[in-house]
Amino acid sequence: MGFRPHPSRPFLQTRLPRSGVCDDQFRAYMEKIASFFPDQDSKELIMSVPEMSLKLCTVFESIGTLCHSILFRRLNVPVIAGDCRHSYRASVLRTFEYSEVNAVCGLHADLGLLTISPKASSCGLKVLDPILNDWISIDESIRDNQLVLFAGELMGELSEGAIRPCLHAAFSPESRISMPFFYRLEPDTKPFTGNQRTYEEYVHRVLYDKRHWRLPTFQSPNPDF
Repeated sequence: MGFRPHPSRPFLQTRLPRSGVCDDQFRAYMEKIASFFPDQDSKELIMSVPEMSLKLCTVFESIGTLCHSILFRRLNVPVIAGDCRHSYRASVLRTFEYSEVNAVCGLHADLGLLTISPKASSCGLKVLDPILNDWISIDESIRDNQLVLFAGELMGELSEGAIRPCLHAAFSPESRISMPFFYRLEPDTKPFTGNQRTYEEYVHRVLYDKRHWRLPTFQSPNPDF
């Protein structure tokens, strides 16, 4: 877990630790943040964040695994189960805070297989309809107890276009908090039939070289596996 600065939307990031990985570093990190708050209620709230975030990660990881399995079986695509030597899983839960009015996360598609997102604190998520060439406002059409699922770049690649990556953007007419979960394969998984290229190589050599929204001019961070 960690906090990452961003010009318009700083975010808290959580990954599920693998078996045997101690979460003491989570607690030490949050204790440092909590020390800046004078009242006990705020300290207790801050210290509850790691546990709540890890529970959400576990739930969303299960949803992603189930959807991945169902979709690929229906498309007759092999279900991929990658293994990895890293200490934490590749999938990641991020809590974005759009603190600036009119902050924008521009048009893009996400990297992995699926993005799972609960309803944000205020409207702002829009999906581009490729047929009508028009924006669809997502937050206005879902209830508080519903999730939004949309496909990432790898899903489009592995399904050979049967499931298209979802082009979307986020606009912030007011302060806004969102919590998308990015369901990803492990970086050293080799998901491509007849090709030894890993998922990490695909991200670096295809997505970050050929997608205009991934170029340095768009101030995108480097891939974070």
